[in-house]
Amino acid sequence: MKYLINEKYRGNVHYIWCSESFDSKTLSTYASGSLVAPTSNPKDIFLDLRKAVEATDKHNAKINEQISGLSARAVKWEASGEISTADKDDIIYMVNEAAYFKHWRPVLYVIPRAPVESRLKGCN
Repeated sequence: MKYLINEKYRGNVHYIWCSESFDSKTLSTYASGSLVAPTSNPKDIFLDLRKAVEATDKHNAKINEQISGLSARAVKWEASGEISTADKDDIIYMVNEAAYFKHWRPVLYVIPRAPVESRLKGCN
């Protein structure tokens, strides 16, 4: 859903969350990355979202959190003049409409670090 919204209404600019490891459970217990909670572990997030979308689970906590967040952002974007009222209404409709539920499917990027190193923010 975020991909669709950013592509259609935000100038095709995308922000992604990155992790050095797809599954923190596979790391050594002494590696700092192994301390990631299941709610922040990319593999667990991916599997949870995939399962929710396949089952059309409209009560999934992560999806409901995103619905609230994207709706609030749409209002903020409209207020700041970044999008029109019609765009805001479209976004709020899309995130709440069952016909768009398949767009909540997870998107996974595998990105080699070296070519994007200079563009990373918030990484050690």
